[in-house]
Amino acid sequence: MLKLGEHLVTRQMLDEPGQVFFLTLPEIHPTRSPRSAAAARESAWRRQRRLPAPLTVGTPPRLIGDPLARAVREARGGRVIPADAIVGQPASTGRASGPVRVITDVEEFASFRPGDILVAPSTTPAWTPLFATAAAVVTDNGALTAHASIVAREYGIPAVVGTGDATHRLTTGQHVLVDGTAGTVIPSQPGRG
Repeated sequence: MLKLGEHLVTRQMLDEPGQVFFLTLPEIHPTRSPRSAAAARESAWRRQRRLPAPLTVGTPPRLIGDPLARAVREARGGRVIPADAIVGQPASTGRASGPVRVITDVEEFASFRPGDILVAPSTTPAWTPLFATAAAVVTDNGALTAHASIVAREYGIPAVVGTGDATHRLTTGQHVLVDGTAGTVIPSQPGRG
């Protein structure tokens, strides 16, 4: 396909070879110029891939309910959750505070410092070394059996997963309190520790 894309670039039908992946077969025709369709789809794709993924799709059957939601409610007990808290699923118990380090790609690992709160879209085995020095972990995606949850429990650090948008709401350097028992992340504010 890239060879075809290169051919279309030489014929001035595309701006770059990779745009061929944004076209349908009927659009690749010698009498048409698919440049605008490819550019529009590529632009939409770039915009959409920055959006957070939905935490759930659909609703559980009426008779079953959501056992995970019940477990989360029980874990929180009667705690009052501050209005500015980021709420997710409690994945590894305990509390920790420290500076946020938003990491979205393996290339950013070198910027992680001991004691940072790791905030990521999700984690995979490649991320495990960061857990050894992280004060806590917060992810946009995941549940109790996600990689971040399991590894945080193994390392004995608090974790909150499935927040939906922590990587968008928190910034590197910002101080937060992560409560892995309640499933909350509370931004520090002057006068509130």
